[in-house]
Amino acid sequence: MLQFHLIVRIFTRTKLFSHHSNKIFVFSQVPLHNMTGLKILNVSHNELERVPKNTFPKLYELHTVDLSHNRIEEIWNGVFQTLFSLRFLNLSNNNLGELRSSALGAIPTLLEMDMSYNNLTEVGRGSFARLSSLRFLNISHNSLNKIFQVPASLSHLDMSHNAFTNLGGGEESPWPSMNALLSLDMSNNLLTSSGLPRGAFGNLLTLQSLDLSSNMLESPPRDALGDLSALQKLLMRNNSVKTLERGAFGRLPVVFDLDLSYNGLNNVSLKAFDGMLQLLHLKLNNNNISSLAPGVLFGKFILRKIILQSSATDRQPLCTSVWSVAYHFPPSFASQYFCLSRFTTINCVRSSRHILLLAVLFETYFQSLGAIMSAFSKNRLLLVLIIIAFFRPCFFAFSGHL
Repeated sequence: MLQFHLIVRIFTRTKLFSHHSNKIFVFSQVPLHNMTGLKILNVSHNELERVPKNTFPKLYELHTVDLSHNRIEEIWNGVFQTLFSLRFLNLSNNNLGELRSSALGAIPTLLEMDMSYNNLTEVGRGSFARLSSLRFLNISHNSLNKIFQVPASLSHLDMSHNAFTNLGGGEESPWPSMNALLSLDMSNNLLTSSGLPRGAFGNLLTLQSLDLSSNMLESPPRDALGDLSALQKLLMRNNSVKTLERGAFGRLPVVFDLDLSYNGLNNVSLKAFDGMLQLLHLKLNNNNISSLAPGVLFGKFILRKIILQSSATDRQPLCTSVWSVAYHFPPSFASQYFCLSRFTTINCVRSSRHILLLAVLFETYFQSLGAIMSAFSKNRLLLVLIIIAFFRPCFFAFSGHL
């Protein structure tokens, strides 16, 4: 009798219960009803197939539940509602095919949930409606093709590696009014440009980062992007964008990072980036660009980093393009480039390309120096000071980039 009470006392005081990587087939093999002080439960990498009714007693301290890497196909309605401090729930790498509307119920304390790597094809309406504090939701690597009702409290949403072909749009936005969402990952889907009409991202009032990489976009979804006035980072690598027309992205006043690499891009029109007033970092590497017309990279933005690295299979190196672009940099840009010695304006793989770029920049640089020298030739002291001022950033440019 004494031994029994001792065992019960030990279970009651247990804070962490880890039973992962075993052969648990049913939850009845996990003695949860005696663990009133439990805080973390890990039963991942087992053989569980369902989360049945009354799996969890009333537990007031349990904040983390890891059920990943099982074979769970069914979750009983509201089974997690008795966990009054639940903040982290991991259901990834299971066999869930459908999430019923009442499966999760009300979990007002839940902050993060991972449902990636399941077989989800449908999420019932209102499935997440009562998760009023949810901040991070990962539902990637499933087979979803329709936007579901997401909680307005989300700050990060990952829906990559699904089967979305379009996001709707029009007068009724597929999203609720969201004042907290900062990042949305829609990469590795089947999205096309026509599948992203005006309103496709409506109501995403605070979105800062949007990943549309590895889809089937033929052109930038200008109308859809027009709703994202707070967007700062746009990733569109590995699509099928061949041409950038004038004003291809519309007005995106605070986007500073744009990735268009691996697109097969071969034509960039003048003023293609008009409307991107804060653009700083531009990636055009691994495309089919052989040359860029003078003025393409100039506008109301100030680029600090341009990556034009050509692919290893290109027959024609991009050096000619770099020369063409660099040669048309105005003297004011050359001065700015050398002052910002920690930033690389154009990055290429081979050091010879660095030398080529610097040579062109120095040519422009010394042209402006010669003009100043002729203007102040009579004042030798001032001329010496000007020469020193010009050569100092040259030293930093060589030491930092060669």
